[in-house]
Formats: sequence, C-alpha cells, structure tokens
Amino acid sequence: MLLLPNNRSSLPYYRLGWYPHKNKYIFFTLILLLYTIVSCTAFESKERKAWKQLNQKAYMNYQQGNFYKGVQWMEKACNFATEHFGINHPDTLASMNNLILFYMEQGRKSDVEPLFLKLIDASKQTFGDNHRFTLACMDRLGAFYVSTGQLKKAMTLYETLFELKKSSLGDNHLEVRKILVNLAAIHSGLKEWNKAEKMYLAIINFKVETSKQKTDQVIDKVPLDARLDLARLYESQQKNDLAEKQYQYVYTYYLERKGENDNDTLNSLHKLAQLYSLSFSEEKALQLYEKGYLICQKNRSTTDPLLFIFQKNRAILQVQLQKKDMADISIKEILEKSLEAYGQHDPNTILLMYYSGIQHENMGRYQQADQTFETVLSDAKSVFGATHLMTETIDKHYTTFRQQQDSFETSP
Repeated sequence: MLLLPNNRSSLPYYRLGWYPHKNKYIFFTLILLLYTIVSCTAFESKERKAWKQLNQKAYMNYQQGNFYKGVQWMEKACNFATEHFGINHPDTLASMNNLILFYMEQGRKSDVEPLFLKLIDASKQTFGDNHRFTLACMDRLGAFYVSTGQLKKAMTLYETLFELKKSSLGDNHLEVRKILVNLAAIHSGLKEWNKAEKMYLAIINFKVETSKQKTDQVIDKVPLDARLDLARLYESQQKNDLAEKQYQYVYTYYLERKGENDNDTLNSLHKLAQLYSLSFSEEKALQLYEKGYLICQKNRSTTDPLLFIFQKNRAILQVQLQKKDMADISIKEILEKSLEAYGQHDPNTILLMYYSGIQHENMGRYQQADQTFETVLSDAKSVFGATHLMTETIDKHYTTFRQQQDSFETSP
C-alpha cells in the first residue's frame, strides 16, 4: 500500500528544549553583551578603554557586513583581554562568548568547540560549576553538538548538566525538565529506544514545583509533546497499541479543553487517523478523517490547510477501500481543488492524480485510467525523478495495469 502523504519517517521526530540562535538573535545577544561591557564601569583603566574600542570596531565591522574583519577585531579583543585581565576575568569571558557567537554566525564550526570548552572551564574557575553563566554555556555547547550531529558528545554533556541543574535548582525545576527533553531527543536520534522511552515517560510524569506551575487557563504542552514523541517512537518499533494510547490521550485532552475545531485538537486527530491508516486499520482511519473533514467544512474557510489535509486523506482512503460512487465524488473534488490551489506539478496533486487513476480503474474506466497513469507518471518523473519512491510506485502500478489490459485484449 502506498503511504499517505504527511507520513512520518521511520525514525521518531525529536525536538530540543533549546535551539541555536538565529542570526537576529545572535546580533541581539551581541548588542546586549557589548552594551553591558561598554557601560558597566564609570572609572576605567586605559587597558579597559582599549579593550572596549576593539569590541566596538568588531561590532561596527560586523554590522556593516565586513564579517571577516569583524571576526579579526573580536579575536584581537579576546587576546587583549586574556593578556591584560587574565583568563578568568569576567571581561575575558565576555570576549570569548562574543567570539563564539561571531564564529557561529560565520559558520566556523571547527573553531567553536575548543573555544566553548575553554570558556566553560574558565567560567567554572571564575563563577563556579553551578553558576547560571556556566550552565548556560554548557547548554549552548550541547545544542551546538546536536546541530553538528555530535550526539554522543551532546548526551555526555547534557547528562552532566542534568545533575548540575538538579543540585542547584532542585529536582522539580523547569530547567531540569528542559534537559530531560534534550536527552530524550538525543537518545531517539541515537536509536537508543529504551533510554528514550524512559526519558519521555519522565517528562510526562514530571512534577513541576508549585511556584512554577502554569495557570489552569494555559496548557503546558511539554508533556503533551512528549506523548506525541513517545507515540512516534512506539510506531517505529511497530508497537501500535502503545502509540494509539498516547495519540488518543493527546486528542482527548485537547478536545476537552479547547474544543473540536481547535488546531491542536484537529492536528492530534490527524495523527491518530494517520496511525490507523499506516497500521492497516483503514476503516478506523476513514472514520476519523471523515469526522475531521466535517468539522473543518462546517467551521473553516475552503482554503484552510487542515480542511485540505482531511479532505485529501478522506478521498484517498475511500479509493483504497473501493467506496465506489462516494470515492468518485471525493477524489474528483479534491483533485480539482489541488489543481486550482497548487498546480499540476505539486506533490499533493500528483498523489491525488495517481489515486484518480486508481479510481478510474476501480470503476472499470480503463481508457481514462490509462491516460491518467501515463500523465501522472510523466509528472512524477519530472518533479521527483525516476528513482523516487512515488515515481517507482506509480510506474510499478502502471506496468501491472498495462500487463493486465494486454492479457485481456489477447485472451480469446
């Protein structure tokens, strides 16, 4: 069976609790750091004034797009601070931190790790292992490891950070839970399923300290996201019964608190339906897609993305289950909608055209089926290439279809 669109990878999707800075956030951080450096001292030595000028030149060049010169000036500022203030001075730490941000912005990944390690070691000596600056630097290095695919290093670092944050903030602090989220993601990426499952369950059962708990009006999505990630993990192991329980829990939770037409509710309904369709429970899946389609049709605009998703998958399942006239109407409507909204060469349109061909075949309209398969195979080769799974699936089906037609024509 051809998998429906939007299906998940064989590996569970994983999210991190901390993400690397985007460009604008890097510059914002630099501005804050430099502003603090420039304005924090009323009476300064000539060395510190010279160091400030180096920082200002670095930032000015970077702001003007002279990135190479900006890095050079920041390196000079860092070396100057190390020489005149010492490796453990707060201004030297600020210089190293700024230089890391410059390196990351410029994509100099090989220079980032050694400087991060040097910064963390100096911060431990200056402020202590449990100081928030030390912990923040470790957190950022862990995220850097993840972003560069160094998951083993990231895991080791986050395990250390987990213990440090527990000892300094307490077992039930939100920052501790954030590390659990990162560790669960890393174990999933390393395919360490048992460890990942343990982490996801710990996130789900995590008891946030009373002073940090959110109000009843605000939904804490972290444990709900952990349930979704855990469900995907179970799916990757063919544990569909366990995955179903997690998807069902999330859907029911959102339905009771946010109503049937909320995006979170409908997205969780889609995930549950998708599980059924991929585990060969197509009738169950069709019921849920029909339900979502009717909710969206009643409450949303005709161009709403969720309406399209439910309508598309509903039509495909009707074709797969050979719902005859019902499928005929549904696949025609959604194909026309996809052609109008996205064009003939959009992946959604190609998939729907393929199922339109199957519907013609199911209804005995073999000439129309042949023409549709020929057209959609040409489009698939053009868009995806000849070796893509979608192209190969269409090609295989069309070849079998032609062989059957040839045998009918030659039979007495």
